Amino acid sequence: NITGLLQVIGGREHPNGADIVIVYRATVTGGQLHAGDDADLAEYFPYASLPPLAFRATRKALGLE
Repeated sequence: NITGLLQVIGGREHPNGADIVIVYRATVTGGQLHAGDDADLAEYFPYASLPPLAFRATRKALGLE
């Protein structure tokens, strides 16, 4: 369930990368987390225990940059 818009981040990560990342606040309302066809694994992590993040926009959205 989307509960709000957090931020919009612009800028290229690499030559073929996205120019705009839209970040929403949401709550889980049911179902089971699973990886899609673009990932091998999907997991939840506590903020204090995040694994290394590959993309600048993700780090920026989480306040790490």
